[in-house]
Amino acid sequence: MSVLAVIPARMGSARIPRKNLLEIEPGLTLVQQAIDCATGCGLVDEVVVSTDEPTMPVRGAGIVLRPPELCGPASDIADAVHHAWLNTPSCVRHDLIVTLQPAVLARSPLILRHCIERAHDTNHPVVTMAHTVIWHWQQRGDETRIDWLKNGRYPRSQDAPTCWAEVNAITVAHAYDVSRRMRWTFPLVIASLPSWAIALDIDTPSDLATARGLWPWAKRELETWQPAFHLIHRIAEGPVA
Repeated sequence: MSVLAVIPARMGSARIPRKNLLEIEPGLTLVQQAIDCATGCGLVDEVVVSTDEPTMPVRGAGIVLRPPELCGPASDIADAVHHAWLNTPSCVRHDLIVTLQPAVLARSPLILRHCIERAHDTNHPVVTMAHTVIWHWQQRGDETRIDWLKNGRYPRSQDAPTCWAEVNAITVAHAYDVSRRMRWTFPLVIASLPSWAIALDIDTPSDLATARGLWPWAKRELETWQPAFHLIHRIAEGPVA
């Protein structure tokens, strides 16, 4: 088994400029946290940062420069990972490709090790998600949807389905899927994170402030977290590209 870790870190974030180079703690940038996780798990053979910043300060990883068409706000991470896989410094075609998004901090070397081992043993991709609750309201423009409210009645908590929030701190895919620019396919393994892991997904300045406040405690918890694994055979919408 040969494992490549790709860390997508473009510099064009609109809501938090140069987000991936901000620090979660003194001396530790978001991108370096992802690198340290990869190098610390003991199963990753090569680590590359996919970026449009040629002088990005990193320790323990190579740099793969993205072409401009993969650097815009509408660019897809799957395309960036595919490009990085084809352009790794070693030119090795790895068996498993790990994607670690710098701005989603809910990971540790131990969690990553478990995810890689599960992907290898089952031959299925693995994605981290956090167990969450059913009581979500969705708003788009003037329309609000509450899918769980039936005939004006709340379901009993014990009757509610299991719900997951996709927290893409770690994705482990096989080379065949990456070659087709797929993030994952079915069957899919969910690696469960604690419910509070959602607070470590940074999109806005407020998210960053929350994550920094939570990080000293969360880091210790994640270092010993043992994810449970759940096999998903299909969803109504099918594979996600």
